[in-house]
Amino acid sequence: TIFRDEATMLAPISLTPPSGKVFAGWNTAADGSGTSYTNQQSVTNIAADGGTITLYAQWVTNLYDMVASMSKGKQSQADLQAVITQPTSSNPATDTSNSGVYEYDASIFGTSSDASNDYPIYYYRGILDSDLSVNNSSFTGSTGNSAFYPNYVRLGDTCWRIFRTTGSGGVKMIYNGLYSATSEGTCANNNNNAMIGYDSNWYGSYDLLVTLGYTRNSSYLASTAYTVPISTALGSNTDYSVNNSNSTIKSYLEDTWFTSNNGIGDYERLLEPSAGYCNDRSIYDGNTNTLLDESTNIVTYNSTFYHFGAALRNLTPGGMLSLSCPRNIVDLYTTNLATDGNRQLNKPVALITADEAALSGVGYSGRTTPSTYSSNYSYSSFLTSGIYWTLSPLRYSGTAYATVIYGNYQYFVNAAYRRGLRPVVSLKPGTTAVSGSGTATDPWVVKAPTTIEKAYERAGATKLNGYYQMQDMTPEICNSVEAINHQTQVIDNRDNEVYWVAKLADGNCWMTQNLDHDIITTQNFYTYANTDIGHGATIDTTATWTASTATYGTSNTTWNPGSGPESYNPGEICWDGVLVSGTTRTINDASVTCSDAHYHYGNYYNFLAATATNNFDYVYLDHDKSICPAGWTLPKAETSGSSKTYKRLGDELSLTAGASGNSHQAPVYFIYSGNWNNGSSFNVGSIGYYWTPQQLGSDIATLAGPANLYDFSERVGGVWDGLPVRCVAR
Repeated sequence: TIFRDEATMLAPISLTPPSGKVFAGWNTAADGSGTSYTNQQSVTNIAADGGTITLYAQWVTNLYDMVASMSKGKQSQADLQAVITQPTSSNPATDTSNSGVYEYDASIFGTSSDASNDYPIYYYRGILDSDLSVNNSSFTGSTGNSAFYPNYVRLGDTCWRIFRTTGSGGVKMIYNGLYSATSEGTCANNNNNAMIGYDSNWYGSYDLLVTLGYTRNSSYLASTAYTVPISTALGSNTDYSVNNSNSTIKSYLEDTWFTSNNGIGDYERLLEPSAGYCNDRSIYDGNTNTLLDESTNIVTYNSTFYHFGAALRNLTPGGMLSLSCPRNIVDLYTTNLATDGNRQLNKPVALITADEAALSGVGYSGRTTPSTYSSNYSYSSFLTSGIYWTLSPLRYSGTAYATVIYGNYQYFVNAAYRRGLRPVVSLKPGTTAVSGSGTATDPWVVKAPTTIEKAYERAGATKLNGYYQMQDMTPEICNSVEAINHQTQVIDNRDNEVYWVAKLADGNCWMTQNLDHDIITTQNFYTYANTDIGHGATIDTTATWTASTATYGTSNTTWNPGSGPESYNPGEICWDGVLVSGTTRTINDASVTCSDAHYHYGNYYNFLAATATNNFDYVYLDHDKSICPAGWTLPKAETSGSSKTYKRLGDELSLTAGASGNSHQAPVYFIYSGNWNNGSSFNVGSIGYYWTPQQLGSDIATLAGPANLYDFSERVGGVWDGLPVRCVAR
């Protein structure tokens, strides 16, 4: 039973999941098209008075678990060297024993350079019964193999094929064309339909050794024979910032394709930012196959014969493929949100490596030595016709060569030649499919998490200056948001200030920067339509309300304790991120020009202004109005009975204070902005308290937030002090 205006927690799930499925939450529609609710979510007024509402359990497929469930065990090096022969119509079941899903054996092939290795890695290899006729136009029959290894995934209008999982529990996929461009609306693409950027190269010149870097040192992109150490020319694990110039391929994938292609950017929140993509530039002497030390001098132009790591592992006797990236920082491409690798990806997308391709059954052309992982009659789970680049350099001999996949085998091509691209992405651990069976005609469908922008759009909200308006926020909009921690900007239509907001792990939509609204003293400007003051209300701010401003670096003496509601705007400056002990540090001591509005001080408000109250006619009261935009309100400290409290948010996100804490970082950005009193700021860098709506007496009220010595908990403060304000959606 849910009572009117009372927050109630939904009952925990007690149903048995269907086979292969996991519980994903509740929805007001059986097909998931209605309003979504999480397990045990706190809800208010979700049905009409006296009415009932039916919530339907939503079941989804965990992609990692599905791949793991198909594993046939581990393969030895000999198993991986076995030829996977392409089937023909006369011999449809040439190889049924060596195809399937297998577990990567790190004890043989080396620990992967994935973000972690907490989960077994599984890979697809060889013939998959699900779509032989797609990859081999001359073959239309069944292999007769009873095994079935689906690997098709659909993200919006894009199709993908899983080729392996990651050590962190994610799944890596290679692009397989557009769903809308396929035959009869399937993911069964081939030839150029499965690729993008059909005329892409690494660089316009072919005779420079550094050409083969996904990013490279611009100092050596010149037709000059520099003799320098490997670590200077190609960067090193301790100095990888020298690789400051993007390859043509990287620029195309990140700046052109990812940002504009069929909504793939809508799925960025589902992609693993720490997934590594190895552009292995470990260098070997081309004649002796001896690994060269990073201090060894090399010639950068028209020079000696060198092999790169992929060549040694895939082409030479005794070579052994690996998912380990030898230069595991400088050559391991990750995003700036990762804690490992070089963090030089602007978007979480790159290419497959030669080793990953060999693992799937795509070997180098014509190689039959014991080092070979398949012959030119190889067959893989993701092949199409056409030629497309991998991420792996192969050799340099005055001409730079990188590895391509050429139909059903690998080969090497001049890096200046133009070939196709098949992007690779990695879905985060726990990613689920809402429908599908993983075949070309019925791919697993991964739903993009509903963002705040999408929730506004679905609600029919209108934009102002290109942003959705804070005043249009409703409980229904916030409840329907699924993209947790995703930061987006909305606008306050009272003054056109733009703010970062996000739905956080406590299930509420929060401002993730301080309110920066200057009090407006026009008569009856504040109404229930634009400000959190209650239905039908207005406030006359002309008599006692005061807005003070000053140029940064100057003193302000107009703050007059006891005179009425007041705000103070210190200017367009941000906290510098330095945490200190003591009370004397002010915003004038150290502040920076704002490059990230999350760290903007915003305005300081006394308690009357924060709670939109003209005077203190009452005490010991929870105010139900605030200076926040309509649709938003002041969070409480830790009072029971409310789901919108600083304490609950701190608990849900395990927020901690102080220099080693995380409360001043993403996704909450509770900055240590101190307080304002008698014309000066105090405690900057040591406290980050915010007003709550709870008044305890004529001169004191509650506040909450991080301090250098305290985590989130209820405190008390003087009502005439100036503190920042954060708002949470009602």
